[in-house]
Amino acid sequence: MMFACMAILALARPCFEWLDSGQAGMQLAALGVLNLCLGMLLSCILAQTPSLFPLKVRFMARALSYNVSIAFFAGTAPMINA
Repeated sequence: MMFACMAILALARPCFEWLDSGQAGMQLAALGVLNLCLGMLLSCILAQTPSLFPLKVRFMARALSYNVSIAFFAGTAPMINA
């Protein structure tokens, strides 16, 4: 997890410069690097969060917290954008 955090910190600026370059190959490489770093970080987070809840309510609590946060943040994004 620390490696993923350090990779995001170190590679974010170069990747955003590649995204701004206008070349399709550089843009795809930048997106691939950023997605790889995000995948390393999210795999640790998503594997750790079920242990926060007691065993009897683990699935329900994880599903409820995930779905409420997605509905709140992703559901209001179009309203904020408009």
